[in-house]
Amino acid sequence: MQLNWNESTMPTPPEGAMGDEGEYIVYTVAPDVTDDKRVQSAINHSAEKAASMQRKNINDDSMYLLFNWDSEQRSLMVCVTDAARKKDAARVVICQFPALAEVENTASDEYAEEVKYWISNYLTTSQAFLQYSLVAGFCRGDRKRVELL
Repeated sequence: MQLNWNESTMPTPPEGAMGDEGEYIVYTVAPDVTDDKRVQSAINHSAEKAASMQRKNINDDSMYLLFNWDSEQRSLMVCVTDAARKKDAARVVICQFPALAEVENTASDEYAEEVKYWISNYLTTSQAFLQYSLVAGFCRGDRKRVELL
């Protein structure tokens, strides 16, 4: 699956991200997919996009490569963040699935578990992710409740 990423620069963190004002580079994509295989592929591409930017994103305070699934918006935000999950790195990846709004049960906890499984499974073989010693975390909007992958 080929994804066409849009790159934009923002003076503040994008919605769902945390941090101070500064220059944020946000990579977004919104594939028009609904079947699990293609959604999983888009999520894998998003994970790889974020992992490939780790070298530019990691600083002394970095601890997590955080995957934040928003069930209501059917979107995944991926960022490098600190131990407190309050200061994200400047490069953020957002993959939105607007077509999933029409698919039953995609706002459920069960679907979020499926997304978490896909990410965890993908990261076990991602060379870009494995090059650095970040902890992979998954949350569902609430950064205080991060599940390790």
